[in-house]
Formats: sequence, C-alpha cells, structure tokens
Amino acid sequence: AGVSSGQVLKYNGTSWAPAADNNSGGGGSSGINVTKVSIASDQNIGRNTTTQLNFDTIEFGNSDSAFNTTTKKYTAPAAGKYQFTGRIITNSYNTSGGSTISLTGYIYKNNSALIAMNQDFIKAAGSKRFITFFDDIVELAQGDVIDFRASMSNYAFTTDATIWTYDAITHMHIIKH
Repeated sequence: AGVSSGQVLKYNGTSWAPAADNNSGGGGSSGINVTKVSIASDQNIGRNTTTQLNFDTIEFGNSDSAFNTTTKKYTAPAAGKYQFTGRIITNSYNTSGGSTISLTGYIYKNNSALIAMNQDFIKAAGSKRFITFFDDIVELAQGDVIDFRASMSNYAFTTDATIWTYDAITHMHIIKH
C-alpha cells in the first residue's frame, strides 16, 4: 500500500500497513495512543494529606482528547489495557535525623485508590529530594476516570511539600495498548 509522509505504520502480523489514523503511535482501536501530561507550576500538597495533582499541561499526544486539563483527569475512551509510567518529584527539603519520611504517589480510578507507589527515607538528616516512580499496566473499562494524587508525611522544617515541575520532571505517560 502507498504510504504518505508522516503516516504511522503498524505491523499486522505479516506486513507493515498504514494505521487507523496519522496520530503518533497509531490511534483508535488498531494502534497505541500515548499521552504525556505534566504540571505547569510547582504545587504545594500540604502535610499528611492526599492531594490531587494539577496535571494541566499536555506535553504530547491526547489525540482522543481523553485527558482533561481542567479537571486534571483521564477518562478511558475504550475498554482495554492501559500503562501508566511517570514520576513525582519534590523540591529539596531539610530533614531532621531519626525521622521516617514518605512521599506516596497514587493513581485513583473512579475516586478510589488503584495503585500506590512510595519512597521512604529513614533516619536521614540533611537536604533531600523525594521521587516516586510509576510503571504499571491496569485493565480499564470505557468511561473509567483516572486521576493522580500525592501525599508526603512526617517531614521537618517545612509546613508543606512542593511537587517540582522543572522541565516537566513531574509527569505521567498514559499508554492505551
């Protein structure tokens, strides 16, 4: 088949053929949709509370318009497997010795925690930056609503935690397989 400039191809088992559309990574039910979102401004998340993250910038993708930058939520456009890969990182904090400090990132589905990933520092004094990574595949039904949240506990010398946004360092990839 003829291929035009910028056309996305997919392998159908025997040969390469044009995908359902020209979006990055294919599209629709016959390809892979990838959306990367990030936070435009540093966000304070308080202390010992779980706060929805302000993913308000689409770095690329979102050809199916599933991610809403106003609500900061992703609505599954179709049933299937979805991969979430990303990270949440804080600004640097001075911590006191002898304390356990935890940054936990959450993926919520329909307002219930689906996945929780955390990083702990135990008995570490000095300036620290906390990072939590995500990489998981989940089954979603069409219309399931996903949002991302974070909490930080038991830290000293600050009144709230700040999620860092420098160069889209806090981000999430949403990949529909």
